[in-house]
Amino acid sequence: MARLAVRRTRSPESDDEDEVTSRPRTPASTAANDRKRARRSTRDDDSSDDESSGERSVPKATQQTLTRPISKAPLTNLDPYPQHQPGAIVRVKLKNFVTYTLAEFKPGPSLNMVIGPNGTGKSTLVCAICLGLGWPASLLGRGDKIGEFVKHGAAEAYIEIELKGKPKENGRVRNSIIARKMRKDGNKNDWWINGNPSTEKAVRTHAQSFSIQIDNLCQFLPQDKVVQFAQMDPKEILKSTQQAAGDAQMTKHHETLIQLRAVQKDKVGAQRANKEELQNLTKRQEMQQAEVERLRDRAKHKEKLEWLERAALIPEFFTAKARTETAKQTSKRLERELNQLREESGPALRKVNSKQKYHQNVQKLVKERSNELKTAQEEAKAAADAVAELQTHIDDFNTRIATDKKMAQSKQQGLAKQREELARLQAARDQPVPDFDPRAMNAEITDRDREIEALDDKKREAEDRAREMQRQRRVREQALAEKEENIRKFDTTSGQLEQRFEAINKEAARAWKWIQANQNIFEKPVLGPPALVCNVPDLTIAPAIESILQKSDLCIFTAQTHNDYIKLQDKLSKEQGLSVALRVRPDDNMDSMRKPYSTEELQSYGLDSYAIDHIEGPQKVLAMLCDEKKLHLAAIAKGQISSEQHERLMVRSRIGTYFSQGTIHKFIRRAELGPQATISSSSVARPPIIWTDKPVDLGRKAALQREVSEIKGELEEIQSGIEDRKKEFADAGAKIKELNEQKKQIEADKARLQRELSTWNGLPGKIDDLNRKIGELDRWLKGAVDRRRGWNAEREDTMIKRAEGAVQYAERIGTIKECMAKLIAAEVQEIEAASDVEVLGQRNEAIRDMLKAKTDEEKEAADTAHEMLQNVRRMMKAAQKLQEEAKRLSDDGDPVFLTLIKEMIRDKWTPEHHRAEIEAVNAQIELTGVGNGDAIRQYEERQKKIESLQAAVANSETQIDEALRAIKEVRDQWEPAVEALVAKISDAFAESFARIGCAGQVEVGKAHSKAPEDCVEENGGEENGLDFANWRINISVKFREHEPLSLLDNHRQSGGERAVSTIFYLMALQSLSRAPFRVVDEINQGMDGRNERMVHGRMVDVACAEREDGGGGGSQYFLITPKLLSGLKYRRGMTILCIVSGEHVPAEGQPVDEDAGNAGPYKNYPTLGDFLPFARKYAALGLGGGSTQTPALGRRVDSGVAMVGAVSG
Repeated sequence: MARLAVRRTRSPESDDEDEVTSRPRTPASTAANDRKRARRSTRDDDSSDDESSGERSVPKATQQTLTRPISKAPLTNLDPYPQHQPGAIVRVKLKNFVTYTLAEFKPGPSLNMVIGPNGTGKSTLVCAICLGLGWPASLLGRGDKIGEFVKHGAAEAYIEIELKGKPKENGRVRNSIIARKMRKDGNKNDWWINGNPSTEKAVRTHAQSFSIQIDNLCQFLPQDKVVQFAQMDPKEILKSTQQAAGDAQMTKHHETLIQLRAVQKDKVGAQRANKEELQNLTKRQEMQQAEVERLRDRAKHKEKLEWLERAALIPEFFTAKARTETAKQTSKRLERELNQLREESGPALRKVNSKQKYHQNVQKLVKERSNELKTAQEEAKAAADAVAELQTHIDDFNTRIATDKKMAQSKQQGLAKQREELARLQAARDQPVPDFDPRAMNAEITDRDREIEALDDKKREAEDRAREMQRQRRVREQALAEKEENIRKFDTTSGQLEQRFEAINKEAARAWKWIQANQNIFEKPVLGPPALVCNVPDLTIAPAIESILQKSDLCIFTAQTHNDYIKLQDKLSKEQGLSVALRVRPDDNMDSMRKPYSTEELQSYGLDSYAIDHIEGPQKVLAMLCDEKKLHLAAIAKGQISSEQHERLMVRSRIGTYFSQGTIHKFIRRAELGPQATISSSSVARPPIIWTDKPVDLGRKAALQREVSEIKGELEEIQSGIEDRKKEFADAGAKIKELNEQKKQIEADKARLQRELSTWNGLPGKIDDLNRKIGELDRWLKGAVDRRRGWNAEREDTMIKRAEGAVQYAERIGTIKECMAKLIAAEVQEIEAASDVEVLGQRNEAIRDMLKAKTDEEKEAADTAHEMLQNVRRMMKAAQKLQEEAKRLSDDGDPVFLTLIKEMIRDKWTPEHHRAEIEAVNAQIELTGVGNGDAIRQYEERQKKIESLQAAVANSETQIDEALRAIKEVRDQWEPAVEALVAKISDAFAESFARIGCAGQVEVGKAHSKAPEDCVEENGGEENGLDFANWRINISVKFREHEPLSLLDNHRQSGGERAVSTIFYLMALQSLSRAPFRVVDEINQGMDGRNERMVHGRMVDVACAEREDGGGGGSQYFLITPKLLSGLKYRRGMTILCIVSGEHVPAEGQPVDEDAGNAGPYKNYPTLGDFLPFARKYAALGLGGGSTQTPALGRRVDSGVAMVGAVSG
């Protein structure tokens, strides 16, 4: 029985959680005669609210928007909602949300049927549940901005949802109250959980803790997502079903299997690639092994050759060491012989040395005498330079004096000329002032300008009037040509057609004329309107054709390219301001003209032809008409169509329009509502306007001829006016020319007189300037004598200094002579001493030569021995470094070089032995050939890669085995659980279909891997089912007796059949679902009355069967529907939420009229109350007598919605 849902007054929450409080409620009535519902006055509620003192504080902005502050749900020992599952919705309160000003819903624990007319806000409840529990608006398919859900005219909206809480260990229950405030400005939100500020993420997490899955279509199916469910991929249905009905581990196991399978596939693919690469590399390694061995031998020989070449200094060291010892012995011997020779030649050499010392002393004396001479010469030169400098000063004074004399003569002459000019200017100044009156002359010029300006205005006026008359003449001439052309058109068929076309659309006629004149600017010719380019040969059919088409259809222009379409829009609309219809037909595809029936099939319906068959014209224009008006689906009947044929055409054919006996019949079909959803209309055919042989209006022709005569008369008057204006223009021009010449003469006279006056006014200044210049010249000439006198005195002083300098120069010359005599005497002594040394030297020359030769020989031998010793030491250091390098290589595992060095040291190799060994190694290298020098490196790198791949393959085997073991372990848990779950769903699904005489089945669709490595016996062969990501739910249905089961999709079944399948699948989840509630919005769209009643009855049975005795069972259910058919089935446990919304719903504090069906005044938060009066009226009128499913007397169907200001808009 329906539960009585009333507004509950909340008790204040105590800070002490042990305090026991409860919410007053009205329990569901079970007695047959319990026909009245308990009512509570507004005053009681208000007093209860006023006495609440333990409420938790919330932000001030929130308090202003609520009737009462948010509070935590009370913690009670007595569960006020024993039949609600944890997480079920107990209460929904809305304020300024979409259409509601203020509303409160109190749904029941099982099936909640939300009814009400379209537009009252049923789906608003669905939106509130989604948004209030923290899910995004995008799931609703109605927009993604929160501000769009705020009521028009309000700044913010408020949602409060109370969820049934989970029982504590001590049996106490606290409901969860989730609140959300949405602000239109900035789309901002505030969240609360049990009065505490929270976040959107925390709210959603809290809701998910109750297994609420708003984003799962199996739990939450809003109106705009109903069609989407039938279009869901079967894989998505499986995931959603597991989330909605399976335990938490089931979904995790499926995700784990998908992940493990992906890992296993990656490993298998990597292993396959590694094995293929390993096999390829191994073959290449075997083929290259012989060549590599040969190249390794060659490399060893080349390495030995390199060591031999680097060790070449060891044999050279032994040879150099022996040569050094020999050189040292030779140097010591020569040193002994030189010392002995020096002792024997000592006395003879001492005398020579004495003479040489005397010769050196005389040479020093010569040098001193030479320096004294040089000093005397420098002093004489300085005295001569001083005399020359004084002479230069004397010459400078002479030049100054001569130049000053010349300047004085020149200035004297200039002074005379300036005095003459001064006399002339003074004479001019004494002349009378020139007679010049600028104001009078400016007045004359202004008068001329004024006359010229007046004539210019007159000239422009005449020109403008002439131009305007010429424009009027062109307009009249154009109108004359058009009217004469229209008169001629009355005599031709095409002209009469154009006249008719212009009568129905003048703008289109103007556009067609422009297009004809400008076809060259388009890529392809623009096709004219059907009224002009098409023809209906059979004029008896013309009424049918023109009635099927609208006048606007006859005026459509067709462009053949997209660019032409854009250009045509710009030219006609933007530039010329014409409003015409345009279409584009870029291709020659005539599929739109394909007719649905052959002639024989058409005749079976009583029809004779298609409308398109009676129209001639360009193919693209005909195709455009078929696209626009479906002329290939419009038929013509010559005879009468019977009612039976009409019914067949409406229900079973694709014909959209047909003509018969002067009447047009049209069909409007709504495929989404089923094959029966067809509307038929008929109208009388209009008489044709375009395609007709009706004669044109001759009165119109006569009117045009009268207009032509009037226009010709106007043209004659206009031409006369133009000639008069031309004469006015010429006369004004001649007068302006004469005035301009007078003006130029006056301006020339004015300029001349102005120059003369300016010159006379400037004379005093010029006279003053000349007087100043004459005074300056007088002063300069008087100062010239004094300047020359001073220069003469300075010149005489300089001449005296020059004479004194000449005396000093003569004394310096005497000193030079004395020094030269002393130098000559010293040079004679030096010559005598050199001669003595030469004589003694010749006598001891043999001894000196012998001593020198022996000294040179000893020095050369010592130098050679020293150089060879240094070279041996350098070679020894180099050999030691080479030996150290060889030792390092030996320590690193390469002893070849060290062994070679030790052998060379032990055997004391000579250079000849070393060269022979190199020649032998070169011969061995030549025997091994050249080959690929990079082969060894490639071979070694390939070997490393082979070893790496072998390790990777072995590792992959282990990883693949581990992945398969993990897959088997998880699959053994998941697969049986999924199959068992789907089997239960299939049983319930099939039972629902059987109840309506149809069949349905749900099964798990296993996806198998076709990879050879997966199709092994251990995995189950080809039926391995390893493609877990593509496992799916296959829903098969059958709605007709003789058809097989077919998969449900959006192609095979109609909209109503998909809706029935969807609701039955959701009902099958009812008892299995972990979700505490389920929402389905307007699932019955597209169902016929019979199916809707059967589906509704089945839904009631499933949702309420386990609640006959008040026990628990399936989850809470919300069914949203705008329709309420008669004869529906109701059972105990249902709750009817009747949405009453609109402008006339009583506001808060206003009474409700009892005549409206309400049993008493509701002063605050009124509800629709008891439906019993409606049931009685229903029974009294006999409206439900034929159905056993109508509400019987003694049962109450309660409303759980409070009608509090739910004003739409």
